[in-house]
Amino acid sequence: MEKHIKKIIFGAAVVIAVALTALGVSWILKHRGKTYRSYEVRNEMEISGNSDYSIMLGDKGIIRYTRDGVSSYDSEGKELWNVSYEMSNPIGDASGSYAAVADEGSVNLYVLDGTGRVYQITTEHSIEYVSVAGNGVTAVWMNDGTKDYITLYQIDGTKISDIMTTTDESGIPVAMDLSEDGTKLVTSYVIFEKNTLKNQINFYNFGDVGSNYVDRLVGLKKYEDRLAADIQFAGNDTVVAFSDVGINIFEMEEFEEDGSEIKFSETVKSVAVSDEYIGVVTQNDQGTETVHVYNLNGSEKETKQMADKYDNFMLSGSDMIFFGGTSLYISRIGGNDKAVITMTMDINGVFPVDNKRTYVIIGQQSLQTIYLVDGEETENEVIDDKNGTGDTEKIEGTENGQSTETPAAE
Repeated sequence: MEKHIKKIIFGAAVVIAVALTALGVSWILKHRGKTYRSYEVRNEMEISGNSDYSIMLGDKGIIRYTRDGVSSYDSEGKELWNVSYEMSNPIGDASGSYAAVADEGSVNLYVLDGTGRVYQITTEHSIEYVSVAGNGVTAVWMNDGTKDYITLYQIDGTKISDIMTTTDESGIPVAMDLSEDGTKLVTSYVIFEKNTLKNQINFYNFGDVGSNYVDRLVGLKKYEDRLAADIQFAGNDTVVAFSDVGINIFEMEEFEEDGSEIKFSETVKSVAVSDEYIGVVTQNDQGTETVHVYNLNGSEKETKQMADKYDNFMLSGSDMIFFGGTSLYISRIGGNDKAVITMTMDINGVFPVDNKRTYVIIGQQSLQTIYLVDGEETENEVIDDKNGTGDTEKIEGTENGQSTETPAAE
């Protein structure tokens, strides 16, 4: 009798498990790959102050800076902090919780720690460019009229390192980026040698390894057939150089190591980098645009011809986000369209709140928190999705030794 009861219990458990699995698969098949063509405004907030502004994305929300000051907003559009100043030509960068804003051509630099606390640093030379790390370390590119200087500062203004270059020896600087942990720096220069235009990319290490090298220069690449006008860290150990002929990927755990090289026959229109992917939008002679997405090893994940043109392109999670005017288009990497939306206002920026269905849309004078809908969902389904019910599925593979989950509904 005991064995018989155990068999009945076991059989019932199997039936329940199968039923739950079937329901989960049914839910995934119903929602996965869905294209959302409408949205609900969950919250809206007016933006006061100067209408001429720039947007940066931090890990806590949106950072907006103007000639008059810098402010931060969370995913609901609520202002987190606000710092006032006066600048003629503000430039900025953000990483993690930190942001740096400087007055280009002056010696005024502001570094913010994500709580509204501001550290004002007066540099020794005119500022040309800034790059901030996720721990507040800030690289500042300066010029005194004849020489260029790169100085790394702690958030309190303490100098970490100084690098001086001249046009005759190193060329004219065109791009710079700092790693997430603030220990590595990459720069791109234009050099004139024997009446020939060349491009030089320098790799610096400010950790223990770099202390054994002159000026902490641990790698150098020189090209005669391209110019890397944009260079970025993807994650902390991968460097991506975007040039007029394509992209070069370098590994830089400590030193520079050559990775993949990808060339394009079409004109490169825009680029985007995330911790997982590299994106490039190209345009052919007929004006047709194509988006190419690669992983950090240079393996192609997707090539997709675009039906429409957009002014802006970004990557977030497994999504490609395009926007311009009142149009918002989101496509899943390796999947189909996620959202094709026409807003009631011009879009100046997009902040993905959860990489699912909630986004903050930045307009000229307001912020809107929107939730993607398709017009066919019941009210209960929308509530379930917002609460996270059934919106993930286990997939094969690991990340940093851990099993990963990906959105199944979004």
